[in-house]
Amino acid sequence: MQPFYSPATNVDAPGIAGISDTTFTEILVGGLKVSRVVVGADYVFGHQRKGNLALLQSLAAEHGFEVTAIS
Repeated sequence: MQPFYSPATNVDAPGIAGISDTTFTEILVGGLKVSRVVVGADYVFGHQRKGNLALLQSLAAEHGFEVTAIS
C-alpha cells in the first residue's frame, strides 16, 4: 500500500478535498500507478463529493485499473 502523501501525488490529506474527480483519477493512475482500488459501496470523492462509485468504475475501465466495492 502507498501512503496517502507521497512525492508521486504531491497532494496532502487536507489538499485532497479540493481537487476534482478527474485530478483524483490522474493521481491514482499517473502518480500512484494503481492497479486496483478497494472502496466502500457508498464511496464518494473529489471536490464537493461529486465523484461516486459508478464514476470511479467508469474511470477505472477507461484507465485500466480495477475497482472493488465492499459493503
